[in-house]
Amino acid sequence: MRRHTFVMTLGRGSPFSLGLTGFVSTLACPLTEKVSYKLRTRFKASHMAGEKEIWEKIGEGFVQEYYHQFDNTNRMGLGYLYSGQACLTWEGTIFQGREAIAGKLASLPFKRIQHIITEKDFQPTIDSCVLIMVFGQLQADEEQPMAFHQVFMLKSQNGSWACTNDVFRLGIHNIPV
Repeated sequence: MRRHTFVMTLGRGSPFSLGLTGFVSTLACPLTEKVSYKLRTRFKASHMAGEKEIWEKIGEGFVQEYYHQFDNTNRMGLGYLYSGQACLTWEGTIFQGREAIAGKLASLPFKRIQHIITEKDFQPTIDSCVLIMVFGQLQADEEQPMAFHQVFMLKSQNGSWACTNDVFRLGIHNIPV
């Protein structure tokens, strides 16, 4: 088995880290030349010792970077985390393409937001993507905190990880009685 080092990047090659924003993190992961689904999903003794699988590390890094940028920077820059043809469904409305997604996120009507992540789940897919489900609360401006759910699909494209799909919903129920 050959040993490869992966540098995880998103979008136009701008790196995201697994723990500290602004630094490039590398992961040494023993993989054969052809990464197989079976190899990546094999339960290892190291997993029992608390070591995370590669898709969990990629997912954790993405979630940390995404919500850090969303809460602390100009949201227009979030567009670089998406692939050029990505799709966002925001409360049932579809936005196709990086520019449309960045425009939607930048146009949200609040000045300040804070996300509190309650749980995150990660799964590898059979086509070597990473599926992420995030559950938490958000507080916009001085409003009461609201529950939210968000699902991301990450795909490696040209050596960079990019979000290809994103579905967001607030956890509010407007059911007529």
